[in-house]
Amino acid sequence: MTTWVIVGYKAAGKSTLARKMADFISGAYIDTDNSLVEIYSNNYKEALTVPEIFERLGDVKFRELETKALEELLSLKEKGQLENTVIATGGGLPVLDENKRLLSLLGEVIFLDVPWPLIEGRLSCMVTPKTIGVKVSNSIDKKDSVKKLKEQYEKRYNHYVAVSSYRFISDIEVLKWLEMNL
Repeated sequence: MTTWVIVGYKAAGKSTLARKMADFISGAYIDTDNSLVEIYSNNYKEALTVPEIFERLGDVKFRELETKALEELLSLKEKGQLENTVIATGGGLPVLDENKRLLSLLGEVIFLDVPWPLIEGRLSCMVTPKTIGVKVSNSIDKKDSVKKLKEQYEKRYNHYVAVSSYRFISDIEVLKWLEMNL
């Protein structure tokens, strides 16, 4: 049985796809964001959400926690405990080279390559100060925030391509492919 890993930008639908895939293959579902929250809670004895952890630690320390989450998942895989599992990842997780290496060791990596206009539509409903790390007080600030998100998306895009074994533009496309190939 295979371990599947889903990468892609925020609001692409990685967690939704991972749950659907896990149901389809009668397997388990893991979200690295949940793993990260658990690691943070164990290390700092404080329960925070992912955006709160990012705000508290900053980008570098946050990425280190993501690496630790991947290392723990890889340890489970080496013990045979991740067979038939689908893992959803955070949008920035593949940016570090070490994380790309760990992802490739974990399993078959699927890039959920949802087109930017669709992501933009989803994000425009969600943009908050914690989404991008800037104050959003009016529609001009919100447009500027969405512009910054697009720049971030473009910077991360090649990281997703580099780490992935498969690339699909929708969850429906992935599930059809699985149906034909499993």
